[in-house]
Amino acid sequence: MNRELQNSSTSVKQVVNDTDKSRLEALAVNNLDDQEYDPVQGSATSNLERSTESFVPKWLGKFKVTPGYQGKAKLLLWEHNLLSEAFISVTACPGIECKKQLLMSLLNPLNKIWTQPEWDEEYMSYAYRLPGLLCNDQFMKTICLLVESFEEEIKGSKIEHSTGTQEKCRPTSTTNYLYSSTFPQLMLALLLRILHFIHMAWMDHSAYDLPEIVRRAKLMSTMEISTFLAENNTLPDNDGVDAIRVDAIGTCLRKIRETGYNVIGLCANVGRSIFELDSSLFNHALVADISIMEFDHLGKLIQLTFIPLVRYCPRERWDEWVLLLLEYLFFYCEDIFRYAWLSLIHEGRAKVPAFFGDLYGPEEKLKKLEVELLIKFTRSVSSLLKVLASEELNSGLPDLNCPKSDLKSISSSSLMGYLLLHNCFGRFSMYLFGCLVDYQSAKEALPFFHALIRLAVATDDERLKQFILNEMLPTLVRFDDRSPPSGISRLKSESNSGIEVSSMKDIVCLCQEIYNVYLQNQVTMTNGEMADRKTCADGFIDWLNKELKDLHYRASLPAPDIFPKHVVWNWEFNEEFDRYFPTYMEMLHEVDTMNDCLEHKFLNGDALLERLNPEFKAKYAINSLQHPHLRIMSRMLQRKEYDVCYRRRTEEIYDFLVELINLKPYVKQTDCSDDVMDRLVESCQPQSDLWRSYALRAVDIFLDSLLIFWEPQFHPLIRERHKEQLLISARELAEGCAIIEPLEPDPDDFLAHLRPYASVYFESKKEQFGYYTAKKQVRLHEEFDNYLATCTWDDAIDLSSFMESARRDDEKFAELDPDLAKMSFERMTNIAERKHKMNSYTQSLRDLNDEVKGQLASLMDLLDEEGFFSTDDSSIDWG
Repeated sequence: MNRELQNSSTSVKQVVNDTDKSRLEALAVNNLDDQEYDPVQGSATSNLERSTESFVPKWLGKFKVTPGYQGKAKLLLWEHNLLSEAFISVTACPGIECKKQLLMSLLNPLNKIWTQPEWDEEYMSYAYRLPGLLCNDQFMKTICLLVESFEEEIKGSKIEHSTGTQEKCRPTSTTNYLYSSTFPQLMLALLLRILHFIHMAWMDHSAYDLPEIVRRAKLMSTMEISTFLAENNTLPDNDGVDAIRVDAIGTCLRKIRETGYNVIGLCANVGRSIFELDSSLFNHALVADISIMEFDHLGKLIQLTFIPLVRYCPRERWDEWVLLLLEYLFFYCEDIFRYAWLSLIHEGRAKVPAFFGDLYGPEEKLKKLEVELLIKFTRSVSSLLKVLASEELNSGLPDLNCPKSDLKSISSSSLMGYLLLHNCFGRFSMYLFGCLVDYQSAKEALPFFHALIRLAVATDDERLKQFILNEMLPTLVRFDDRSPPSGISRLKSESNSGIEVSSMKDIVCLCQEIYNVYLQNQVTMTNGEMADRKTCADGFIDWLNKELKDLHYRASLPAPDIFPKHVVWNWEFNEEFDRYFPTYMEMLHEVDTMNDCLEHKFLNGDALLERLNPEFKAKYAINSLQHPHLRIMSRMLQRKEYDVCYRRRTEEIYDFLVELINLKPYVKQTDCSDDVMDRLVESCQPQSDLWRSYALRAVDIFLDSLLIFWEPQFHPLIRERHKEQLLISARELAEGCAIIEPLEPDPDDFLAHLRPYASVYFESKKEQFGYYTAKKQVRLHEEFDNYLATCTWDDAIDLSSFMESARRDDEKFAELDPDLAKMSFERMTNIAERKHKMNSYTQSLRDLNDEVKGQLASLMDLLDEEGFFSTDDSSIDWG
């Protein structure tokens, strides 16, 4: 096969060099790129001539298909190699007229091959099919050369574009237009398909389906590792795997990837034509594959592709391109950077092994290599942030002393304003900048910080202000060499300090800028005239010294006694929690006002966003579903729904009990529960199955726990006389059958490393305000009531004597609050008194003489005639 392709390449060069000028011009006029692509059908030997003529321009000649290329997918591979060789050969021949039209004629069928079902089924449908191309040496070499030829062609176009030269091909206007609009589209479409295929080798499910030779080829090469470590031993033993072939496949993978990224970046630099293409192609091949990329891999994509695309993207294309590229990138970086830098700073190891790739070697060297890879990736992101904040992309960014403005108006001429308006950065965090541990990353990110401050001042954006004061400024202060020992200072001292002096000066200037904007007036008001007489610089120095002194004090405080013993106390985490907690409580309060959450289904993101208080939304710039506060509030809202649901259940049951109390004729204890339910349904008209379950519960409570005390002993007049007491009892019974769980702070709402500090804070506040004491008193009060119910009551006993007796029976009652004990005692006294009156009344009836009994019987007969005992007559109003 190699010889066949070499022959074909030679033939192509001969054809191209020998073809006269007039024939090539005719080919251009005939629009060869419009020819239909007819894939090979049937046997290669029987249809070879027809098939080659159907998709290969005739000037390429005819070639024989070797016996190994049987079947449609194999023939497509043969065709792909042939067309790629032809493209490479044409680009390698200088001075060919109408060369661009010839290249487009080759790109068209190449693109169509990648869309054929047989190609996808044979080589790309499953991970285990990828080696059909990845392990095909000729295909990989050809693809590598093809992508390199794209790079050379674009570089040539860039030179041609800058010098104004054009190739001589008639008609000039038509051919130039076709080339400028069609060639980049065809080339980039093919390139993106190739890159997506290469990316597939890094997908999670591919790790187990690829052969060992490909898995080894994906590893960082010795040369790449040597750029980070002077000595390395991080590659696995050969174990019988062909090391030369592994190196060849690995080299091809890296070259295709990096050259492909560079081609896209060069296209952005050449002109605007790339931004006229369908951005969804890039979304499929680049953005959607970000999540499977390792740090080194994604860093190169940012440097070679993302930065040029962002830098040269026209303003009118920001919606389609910049948002598309950056929104998912920063979403990816937000979580990965946070965990990687958090674990590295505070645990000594960046615990994200999947994003470093499969590394081998001694533990210490691996640790150093991981740190270097993370720092390099952080520098790539910082370089991108520097471009985002560049003057040429932010001409409309106001100065610090300009009048106030809104983010929407600024976004029309400021990329930073535009990205913030669309919440592209997610939740701002200093972990995105590596907490300024690396001086080079810090220096690259400084323009971005200055731009954020200008935007925060111009727009009064509370979220930016909170980030600047609560995260950026504390990190800058800890950057000072006089700050107390911390994870950041430790790691900073271990990293490269080649540009420490210049970076330190820049960071102090940034810190002073924040002081001047936000803190100077506050300090002046606090300290009075003495501070007012000081210069701005002196005021800043005094403030910084005080901050460092306070920081040393807070860092020296021991862990609270209730802090979990299995967790190491970290004063930096405690500081982070303290800064974030006020914002958290505002979110909790906002959710707690949503008592209508069940009707409006706020767990649907759009509904929640719409329901938020406008002032709250404006304060934290919540203008999209991607805002990080919404994720936390959605979690809170789930608990709020439980609370609302339980409270609603209580109210529904209480309303049913009220209806049952007032139902005419009166419900009796002897009534069947089904009959009572039917009467309640008829009276209230059920609304849902949930309504019916509440009604059933109310009927059970009414018959078993409420009516038993009033029927059959009492007449309806007595029930009416005691209706107020009945309603109070109904409310208590309704509340007692539901577990009310009011919305309250939950440590699980916080990031994992802050949860122990949240738990300690909540526990200490509950202790401080007597929550646990009250909870204990409630329990003791219930136990005391139960104790009272078992006692034989003596009307002559007083509270003091009774409590002495109770303490002798159970010493825990000594801890019961005296007011609660008095309440229970008085309630029990009233019950005993009422019971005594009832017994006395009953006994008096028994002691009546015969004459009085006869008179009473006559009275009852008279009352009966008047309907006094017609308790089932609904026409009688007993009220």
